[in-house]
Amino acid sequence: MDDADLEYVGQSSALYERVALIVTTNLRFADWSRVMGGDERMSAALLDRLTHRATILEFVGTSFRFRQQLQRQEQEAQIPPAAVQLEETEEL
Repeated sequence: MDDADLEYVGQSSALYERVALIVTTNLRFADWSRVMGGDERMSAALLDRLTHRATILEFVGTSFRFRQQLQRQEQEAQIPPAAVQLEETEEL
């Protein structure tokens, strides 16, 4: 566990049961120990504090930003190459 991980654990512990806290992540709880330098005990302690009396929302599916990027790529694929070159020259 590096200094940044220890700082995060320290801040979370200091705030424990004192303030409302929102944490977002794309990791499953099982993956937190890998990110926290492989220290399973420290990760378990942090998750214990974060999830105690917590409301956990898990969203399953493709993210909004990812869907937007796919739509953008599909739209660009539909534009003929000459039109794309014309637009790029006009911007300059």
